[in-house]
Amino acid sequence: MGKLNIRGRVEFLRAVWRDPRTPWYAKAVLGATVAYAVSPIDLIPDFIPVLGQLDDLVIVPLGILLTYALVPRAVWEEHRRRFTSGGPGQGADGVAGRSANAPGSQAQSRQQGECGKEPQ
Repeated sequence: MGKLNIRGRVEFLRAVWRDPRTPWYAKAVLGATVAYAVSPIDLIPDFIPVLGQLDDLVIVPLGILLTYALVPRAVWEEHRRRFTSGGPGQGADGVAGRSANAPGSQAQSRQQGECGKEPQ
């Protein structure tokens, strides 16, 4: 997943979580990890220097690694290939929402005539 930006990684994890082949316990770990990451309540409050931020830097990656260990390889690899190769709803760079023929894209501009109208 080296080419995915943060938004792409979030969409990737969402796709893995929504996949019916993902076990409930993997979904629970991923859900708890995301909830912890966005929750204002921490195990160690953030106002404590170094340790306050360190718990976030340790717990969230460990939760993702545990999710990775619990999800079947076939599910993980299928979604990884889809997101890194520009599958449905993905651009060539794996970012959701981009398409070769989307309005404003270079391909769309080449297809339109000089005045912005579709060629006849």
